[in-house]
Amino acid sequence: MSLADFKAKREKRQLSEAKAYVREYKLRFGVIPPESKLTEYFFLFKKNDDVKTFHEMLTLMGNYENSVKELEVHKPVFNNYEEFIDYCLKD
Repeated sequence: MSLADFKAKREKRQLSEAKAYVREYKLRFGVIPPESKLTEYFFLFKKNDDVKTFHEMLTLMGNYENSVKELEVHKPVFNNYEEFIDYCLKD
């Protein structure tokens, strides 16, 4: 499997994993998870100019500059957190 194939596979799985996480969180706690609980999935709904909440995740692996560069060219799947949550909660 090529690196590009692996990346595409992970991106697709990331979305289904995020959806499952949101649904399970809501089932367990009775509320929608705050953005701060979705540290592994913020690339799905955050634009590069709005990632202050996730600064720790960007620095986690010691590659902050690379992460910021990726965010500069990355287009999120969803326009915002609300759109992401709507997707996760619909059947």
